[in-house]
Amino acid sequence: MKRSGKYSYTGLMIAYGKKPEFNRSSPPTCLVVFCLLCFFIPQVHACDSCEIQTILPKQFLKEDKGLAAMTQTLRAGNSFLFESAGLYFRTDNLNSGRTNSVRIIPDKKFSPLPLQILKSKTSHKSWESKKRFGVAVSELAVIQFIPWANAKWIQNPGWADVNADIWWYNIEHGWEYDGDSFVTNNFTHPYHGNFYFNTARTNGFNFWESIPFAFGGSLLWEYFAEIYRPAFNDWINTSVSGFNLGEMTYRVANLITDNTARGSDRVWQEIFAGILNPVRVFNRMISGEISRVHPNSDLHRQPVKLHVDGGMRRIVQRGSDIADSASVEGLLGLRLNYGDVLESDLNMPFSSFTLWGHISNGTNFLTELHSIGLLAGWKLGGNRFHKEVFSINVSYDFSYNPAFEFGAPSITFNFTLKNMLDDKIFVRSDLGLVAILLGSTSTEFFYGYDGRNYDFGPGPGIRLYSRVTDGNWNYISLSYTGAMIFTMSGTPESSHYLHDAIIEGQLPVSDLFAIGLAFEYYWRNSFYKLNEDVSRGSPIGRVSFITRL
Repeated sequence: MKRSGKYSYTGLMIAYGKKPEFNRSSPPTCLVVFCLLCFFIPQVHACDSCEIQTILPKQFLKEDKGLAAMTQTLRAGNSFLFESAGLYFRTDNLNSGRTNSVRIIPDKKFSPLPLQILKSKTSHKSWESKKRFGVAVSELAVIQFIPWANAKWIQNPGWADVNADIWWYNIEHGWEYDGDSFVTNNFTHPYHGNFYFNTARTNGFNFWESIPFAFGGSLLWEYFAEIYRPAFNDWINTSVSGFNLGEMTYRVANLITDNTARGSDRVWQEIFAGILNPVRVFNRMISGEISRVHPNSDLHRQPVKLHVDGGMRRIVQRGSDIADSASVEGLLGLRLNYGDVLESDLNMPFSSFTLWGHISNGTNFLTELHSIGLLAGWKLGGNRFHKEVFSINVSYDFSYNPAFEFGAPSITFNFTLKNMLDDKIFVRSDLGLVAILLGSTSTEFFYGYDGRNYDFGPGPGIRLYSRVTDGNWNYISLSYTGAMIFTMSGTPESSHYLHDAIIEGQLPVSDLFAIGLAFEYYWRNSFYKLNEDVSRGSPIGRVSFITRL
């Protein structure tokens, strides 16, 4: 049967004097995801003798609550049986005549479970409906203990051999900057921080309440898990970029998982959502929600647009001629638009965010990853032809290619404007003023231990992005990103001015496919008091095939 609305209904079956027959099928399904997951697939039925089948309207049921008291006017027939969220219900006629008012009650005869269990399912309370501080703290401790124990007793690199004397030394001497590689500081640490954040987020805490778990978890690790002094750059990257990535993985995992699904669809949903957010799937296992059919949260029904592209780029490491000796790489990327800051609830953090990035077959597998997520916003005015919004956002940037390196968590103050050109086409522009909390950028005169070859520092920045679009395809777009980094760690007494300009066009060949062509130019002006100044530019060309999912 076709699925409709908020829940999966097998349909409305009206029987004319014939007793319906039900075939019970679908045995339990088991799968190992991180540990043994057992999915008990609810039984489904079929009615061979029914002469009329129609889909139950979406507005007929509301979250499976109060079903015994609900009434609805239906035409024709004497009674019907239907299924919602794995439960079976029947109706009794209250009136006679052409138009009948019916009462919906749980059906004990055809339901696969006892009536008392049906009642418990209709009043389901999710695991996240209650704040579970003890569980969150315990999971945070386990998440920190696992990598520390691996380093202490298995790999034994030495940095995990801590004791009380080292703890006191770290507390007494305080912060420093470490020498980890670019990927470790700008991707691995934020990824680990998203676990800290989700120990609270998936245990009933809201976005703001979960942020201290990211900062606190990182702080404990820096002071007590390593023999080195606490690294300020690790704390900022792990905490700020951690809660940024953490909230996005939390929301996308909720999008993927349909709690009313069953069978193989449900299994694969739980696998993909579990890979994306392991903390959430662990809590779904211990709560039993991973195998239970129950209503979805509001986060499962959010407007999203997903574009996937594949192609190639030619990137020149030095010089200004795209025909110069260059690196040619294959690219595979995506762009996810979750909500729309012009339409979303501006008081709800991350009700709107954009995430985009690419992997390559070149030297650096993850070559870029960027995001910008709403923290708060205000509507400045407008109508159906013109809209204006001011928003405060948290941003994440990671660019790692043969020509340059740049990474930073930032706070972006953004003005968004939309102007309609006709009924479908409009110009949308974003002007952002950026506060870079801690930027990482390439340098020629610093090489630290553990492979670090870049400078750290804060600074201001600007983002400009304008496009002519129909909401699905950006026919032509222009963007410019500028940043100033004042070195706090790395090359002494230096600063960097960074620029990145992109012009891109998309030519739709159908409603779902387009060809993309982009030209990008990145240049860096670095000023060193103790060394010669450096100016370096790198042109980048990219062609791709894009599909809209």
